[in-house]
Amino acid sequence: MDNKSAASLLRMSAMKLRNLAFNNAAIKEVSTDFQIAGAKEFWQLIDSLLAEHVTISKEHVLAASKNTDLNFEYLRQIYPDIDNIIQEAVPDIRTYTEKFYTAGKSAGFTDMGVKAFVGSSDTNAMFHLTNYNFELIRKLTDDLAAGVRQEVWQGVARDRGLKEIAKRIEKVPDLVPLQRGNRFWTIAERAKLQAHTESTRARHQGLYMSFKQYDVTHYELVNTPWKRLCPDCKAKAANNPYEIDDLTAWAPVHVLCHCSNIAASDPAEKASDPNEFLNMVTGQMEQVNKNLVFAI
Repeated sequence: MDNKSAASLLRMSAMKLRNLAFNNAAIKEVSTDFQIAGAKEFWQLIDSLLAEHVTISKEHVLAASKNTDLNFEYLRQIYPDIDNIIQEAVPDIRTYTEKFYTAGKSAGFTDMGVKAFVGSSDTNAMFHLTNYNFELIRKLTDDLAAGVRQEVWQGVARDRGLKEIAKRIEKVPDLVPLQRGNRFWTIAERAKLQAHTESTRARHQGLYMSFKQYDVTHYELVNTPWKRLCPDCKAKAANNPYEIDDLTAWAPVHVLCHCSNIAASDPAEKASDPNEFLNMVTGQMEQVNKNLVFAI
């Protein structure tokens, strides 16, 4: 097996471990202590989109004729409105992603004691991260729409009044679960979880890019000083250092991970813009498109 194939296997193994950590998460509640500056506001943005979704759904129900519109016209009328609120949030999603990413790069430059550098690889990395965040939010709203649809159809079938159906729609964000392992997550919990994890992911993508641009070859995992440090993160830190493209110990190691990374080798004297970069979402190397316009 050549070095490139081995590195690819390491990256994919790390991604599988991350997914396993998510699936086996036994977190009693989503923590409210956001690690990254702006993460709380990012969660509030997502939460506001869900709240607006619920409001629009209720308005359509209350304005409908139960025996006709709720049966045939409801979804056709509501989806364009829901799509509009998601599309209008794109600039904000991009702004938060860039904020977290830039914070990671700044931390990397400070850690290495080098000058800041921005290249086409950064535009590409942020493009992929922004798209990923957009799709996660879209998934939340799609699941919310499915829950609303279920409440509407059950309401009609059980001859509930329009006001009762609208009232039940308010509770959908806290009633529609997604199972991961033995844990069920409501839509509201998933929104907060996304803000936690994706702000950390974007920050550490930026950190990684700063290391790559200065040709750092190895890194270390630095554990959070919190008493609730997980055994997996502690064990990984004990095996420092790691090669830069081995994601085994690259934060976030798991859901709600608060550990961080530092350079474990000397940086180059000058920065350079790499022709490819490691996508922190997929664990795959991506070719840099120097003509990419940062937009969704």
